[in-house]
Order: sequence, then structure tokens, then C-alpha cells
Amino acid sequence: MADAKKPDKKDAKPATAKSDPFAEIVTWIFLAFLAMYMINGFAQMFSNGTFSHGWQGLTPHGIIAAHTQPVSFLENPIGTRVVSMSDDTSVYDSPGGKEIGTQPFNSRGKILQGYVEVNGQKYWYVDFDNGSDGWVRESDIANLQSEPTMFEKILLWGWSVIPSVKIFSVLFSLALMLFAAYVVVKLTEIRKNQHALLYPASAESAGENIGIVNPKWEKILAQIESLNENDWKLAVIEADTMLADILDKLHLPGETMGDKMKAVEKSDFTTIDMAWEAHKIRNQIAHEGSDFVLVQREARRVIALYQAVFEEFQII
Repeated sequence: MADAKKPDKKDAKPATAKSDPFAEIVTWIFLAFLAMYMINGFAQMFSNGTFSHGWQGLTPHGIIAAHTQPVSFLENPIGTRVVSMSDDTSVYDSPGGKEIGTQPFNSRGKILQGYVEVNGQKYWYVDFDNGSDGWVRESDIANLQSEPTMFEKILLWGWSVIPSVKIFSVLFSLALMLFAAYVVVKLTEIRKNQHALLYPASAESAGENIGIVNPKWEKILAQIESLNENDWKLAVIEADTMLADILDKLHLPGETMGDKMKAVEKSDFTTIDMAWEAHKIRNQIAHEGSDFVLVQREARRVIALYQAVFEEFQII
């Protein structure tokens, strides 16, 4: 009995990697804690009144206001954390004195002295975390009771980058306009180059003279009106030669006329379908010779197809 063929090592399927149960458990626990943290933060936005003021509660002032209370509500504000509630909170060297600086909205600090009342305004001395320290009006600050939730911090960050986004959008729009202008200029140059290739200066100057037409085309029109079928076939072949000249001047890729016509962009050659149809008839004439029957009506129709192509490129 012949020995059983041993399986080839290279035919053996690679062993699938086994997952680590411990890593999966740790991952799921982490995701669960993250989800609970996000849900809790979202719930706090309802409980602290962020949504109680409608869309205004989602603005920076509305979000911070949901986590503050007036300083006047505190029995002893000394040592408490406060936040500036004005866009530019004035800082004075003394209560109601000379302004020595400003603090932007949401600047944090601690009340160290006060209050002192001047002209009906209460002033507190605040040691800010950054920038100028000094006396500020009570109406410009509020007691910070809690920090914004993760969702609110994301909203605050979004509001803070809006000015930068606006600047970027303006610059990006300008860049697009410049790029569009560059593309238009380049396309104009390409069109001019194509026009120069298709219509040399001598041909253009000749075309300015009234009554001067393409002599090749005149010959083709004369052949198509002949009573000889061979003249009709010759007219189609010579019209196809004029088409080949156009394709050569367009510098299209490919060796044969068929290859070049396949490379044509229809937006640049709107009569390409007519050119294809006429070229196929020409191929039948060339390949079948005398076996191909061409009636004059069909010959005129084919020449009309070529005429549409030549009129598009203004060579007749």
C-alpha cells in the first residue's frame, strides 16, 4: 500500500491569533466608565440649568453663569473663587480709582479683600490667576461654584475657535479665488495654443479674405456631386484625411486615429460621435473596396458628418 501523502506545510492554514480575554475585559470596563462619565456630564447640563435659558444657555456666558452665583449671596466672600463675567473686566488700583488693567471673560481668581463701597458700587480685591490683580466691581464677577462639564468645555472650546475659523475661512476663500483665477488663465493659454496649432497664422489670414474657402473641402464637395461611385468613396476618404490632420494637431495620445479619438474629451470635441460614425464608414470603404456599396445619398450624409466636425474646428 502506498504511503498516505503527508500534507504540505505550505498548504496548512495559519493559526488565527487568539484574543486576550483580560485585555477585552479591561477595554470594556474603560469604555463603560467613559460612557458613564459622559452621560453624567450631559445630565449635569440639565441639572445646573444650562438648557433652562434656551439657546443662550449654550453660549459662553450662559454656560459659565450656570456654574456661578452672585457674590452678594455669600455670607463671607473672602477667600472664595470668582470668575470674571464681563468681556473686559476693569481692574483698579483702588476702589473706584485708576484702571490698571483688564481681565477677559472667564478669568479665574480669589477674593482677598473687600468689600469697599464707592458711589454706590461695591469693590472687591481679587488675586487673579493670570494678569493684573486689583479692585474690581462686584457686578463684574461671580462666585464660581463648580467647573463646566466635559460637554460644556467642548462648547466653550468651540466658541473660542470661531474667530480663528472665520479668519481661516476668509483666507481659504481667497486662496480658492486665486486658484480659480490661475486655472482660468492656464485654460485660456491652453485654448490659445490649441487654436494656434489648428489654425496657423497663414490660414487665419487667408480666411479673412471673403470667398476664400478650404481648397481640399471644395474638391470633396465636387467629388460628392459626381455621378461616379468611386468619386463618392474618394470624397469620404479625403474627408477622413482632413479629420486625421485635426487629430494630429491636437497632439492626442495613440498611434491610430481610433486610439486618438478614444483619448478625446467630449467637452473639447463636441462632434466626436459624428467623427466616429463617419470614420467607421471610411474604414468599411478602405477594407471592403469594391465590395462595399455606397449610394450617393449615404455618401452625402457621411460628408455632412465630416462637415459638422470641420465647422466646429473652423477649418471650412
